[in-house]
Amino acid sequence: MRGGQLFANGDLYHALEATRKGVVDDVAEYDPDQLLAQAEGDVIQYFVEKWRSNAPVLRRQEMYVDNHGEARIDISQQWNYNVSDRSRPAYTTGTGVEVVVPFDGDPKLFTMRPSRFTLAPPVAKVEANGVRLTFELLQRPDPAALKAQIDRRVDEIAQYLAWTHEQTDPFDEALPGLVTNLIQERKQRLLDANGLVAELGIPVRRRDDPGTFALPVKRQVVPITRPPRVDTPFVAEPAFVTEDFEAALRIIRGARNSFERSPSMTSTLDEENIRNLILVALNGHFEGAAGGELFNGNGKTDILIREADRNVFIGECKFWTGVKAFGEAIDQLLGYVVWRDAKAVLLLFIRAKGVTEIVNKAVTTLADHPRCKRNNGGNLERHDFTFHATGDPSREIELVLLPFVLPGPSNRS
Repeated sequence: MRGGQLFANGDLYHALEATRKGVVDDVAEYDPDQLLAQAEGDVIQYFVEKWRSNAPVLRRQEMYVDNHGEARIDISQQWNYNVSDRSRPAYTTGTGVEVVVPFDGDPKLFTMRPSRFTLAPPVAKVEANGVRLTFELLQRPDPAALKAQIDRRVDEIAQYLAWTHEQTDPFDEALPGLVTNLIQERKQRLLDANGLVAELGIPVRRRDDPGTFALPVKRQVVPITRPPRVDTPFVAEPAFVTEDFEAALRIIRGARNSFERSPSMTSTLDEENIRNLILVALNGHFEGAAGGELFNGNGKTDILIREADRNVFIGECKFWTGVKAFGEAIDQLLGYVVWRDAKAVLLLFIRAKGVTEIVNKAVTTLADHPRCKRNNGGNLERHDFTFHATGDPSREIELVLLPFVLPGPSNRS
């Protein structure tokens, strides 16, 4: 069988350690102005994609015979043949069969020895289009025996790849967190060096029980941080602290849970009155203006929390009446998000049957929107997306879908 030994020319553990150091060095050397100017999500995605191990996966079901027929076979090292000089090749005629197994992933990892290995690693040739296995038959070919030999060799390679994935998969799973921490820590150092600490936000005072409707003795004040620009040297702009956005979402989810536990509360209410109940909850927890139908961007948004002249939370309430209307609601919400806004939420009220199907349709509509950059995943309770601002892919908008399952007659017309 021709080819070289796989998984025998480097240690995978040390290779992954070198990769981890490479990630740290790469982030540290990234242009500081671009690090501040580009959308953080895009930078994270770039480093994750660049440094992911991408261990190979065999496409075994697509295996095919590439070459077969008469072949010259070296028998100099086969001791059951009488060869006068075994120091040099001695050929005879036999049958050759070459099988190619396509794969996805980084071919370099076929050279790395995983922590688990055997003393006789598989032999093959790694090419751009697949792993090539060569079989040389001196006797009359036996199809069943040859098929068993092929399966055995492919099994050996698959086993080594499984051992490889035991090490690379945890590395790949931890990579986004590593990259995110490195980028955020470096950005913070750059902001500190630029003297922007004083401009990053305002004090926050939050209740210990933000999930209830009771009016707090102390209300929280929403701080803001500053996102980057791309088309000019770094200029600080306001952005919203994630923990405060999440606090507002927790309050809304608490209201949703109350609505679902007490169906009579909303069974006869229209969109505006349901929105007003949510505003009561928000105003009970945020020091500042939580209002409805306030002017912002291209129109009036349903829910807007504003601190001074800064919008810290933008929300749009919509009953589900079909895909077309929902798509229009997305555009409407995005029209409200102006340069000061980085986070928004779409509250989807569902009174029709088939909640799971409706939520799936809503998620698909959001993911297929031309301004959607990333579908960040979720479930029937919440789904997160990253959109970009009009005409500026580097300026990102975090958009959250919150489905509400409400009792009452269907609003489908």
